[in-house]
Amino acid sequence: MVSASGGDHLKPPCRPLIGGMNINENGVLMTFRKTAAIALAGILAASGAFAQTGLVEIDDSVMVPAFNVRADRLDDMDIHDAAGKKIGDIEEVLGSNASTPTAVSVDFDEDAVAGDQDRVVQLSALKANGLQLVLAADAAAIGQLPVYDD
Repeated sequence: MVSASGGDHLKPPCRPLIGGMNINENGVLMTFRKTAAIALAGILAASGAFAQTGLVEIDDSVMVPAFNVRADRLDDMDIHDAAGKKIGDIEEVLGSNASTPTAVSVDFDEDAVAGDQDRVVQLSALKANGLQLVLAADAAAIGQLPVYDD
């Protein structure tokens, strides 16, 4: 668009209308609801709520600094709740690459969470209590953990 002074004039990306609706530069009507849905989808996709991304199995020989053991020592280790009851066991040590452990996949017992899906637990959520690993979370919180699909 050229202004009266002859210079280029930038159009705004949208022109607001009444009721939270906008018309974009192509004259297409965009409602607030559609704009919010697009923004929400982007946020959820970036947070990993739609899909598990970026986790790989850690090599067995890699040290897990949080517990000062090699990854192969954590495999099949039991997970307990705060009361000391066994609620599951570690299936895999996971991370952003094969040498950076950040999480584990846990096969939870059926009385700890409904379903037979492994869940991703961040290493920071696990605490060592003597020879036990403890996850202080109830069934509802465990059910909200991301599913690990190996």
